[in-house]
Amino acid sequence: MEQLLSTKQVNNFAQQYIDALKDNLISKKKVASGNLIKSLDYRVGKVMNELNIEIIANEYLQWIDQGRRAGTYPPIRAIANWVRIKGIDSKAVFPIARNIFKFGIKPTRVIQTTDRQMNRKLDSALAQQIADNMETYVGYTFVNKVFDRRGRAWDANSPQGQFIMNMRGGNWDLEL
Repeated sequence: MEQLLSTKQVNNFAQQYIDALKDNLISKKKVASGNLIKSLDYRVGKVMNELNIEIIANEYLQWIDQGRRAGTYPPIRAIANWVRIKGIDSKAVFPIARNIFKFGIKPTRVIQTTDRQMNRKLDSALAQQIADNMETYVGYTFVNKVFDRRGRAWDANSPQGQFIMNMRGGNWDLEL
């Protein structure tokens, strides 16, 4: 049986996911240089006959998404770069790092938010796809099947199926 969603549909969904993630980052005001937004991309691959979407992003997306626990210093170089981009005095680098050490950084959960948004979209798209192709999927199950008197289905090309068709006098398929 064919895949429920085509490769084109999966690529379209993955691009919509990236766009939604970008929108969520922007709405949470998590754009400084724009490098994170520019780094967002995806790859579609096939694993065990199933299409798989891999989201690609700069590594610090995890810190924006999950936050940072208090008790660990952030990389000073990253803070210095952020301060420079934001136009903040470079003397603020160490106080900002110390503040992160003391209080941490609150998580934004942009990945979970995007997942929820896109899962609702995917559920709706899958439901529509199934509804549009219901006849195809149901028909696929019964085409070239013959049924004996007990209601058992046999492949029309099997010896049992050929015998049943010969006994009934012909070649016939179930039409939906």
